[in-house]
Amino acid sequence: MRRNDARLAAYEGWRAAEVESVRQLAAEDLAVRDAVAALEAARAAETAAGLGREHRRRQVAERKWAQLVLEERVRLLDEMETVERENGGEPLSDDDDVGTDTGIAQ
Repeated sequence: MRRNDARLAAYEGWRAAEVESVRQLAAEDLAVRDAVAALEAARAAETAAGLGREHRRRQVAERKWAQLVLEERVRLLDEMETVERENGGEPLSDDDDVGTDTGIAQ
């Protein structure tokens, strides 16, 4: 019986060491996963911030482009009206004032 008790004690010691080893490996694995998750979250936040800046920059550029196109078209219409007047044609009515409001908020 004492031999079995000694073997059981040895087995329980080995099992406790194995359990502790597995716990340490699990803790290390969890720490690595947490670190990777933190890095991924930081990257995602950085990417989102970059996309937000890019989106705002693009919106500003599109508004500027639309404003410039509208100003050019108003200028071309004014030139066309001037040419029409010079050639004896009928000018636009006073209600059709082309150059006063561009309609785009600055």
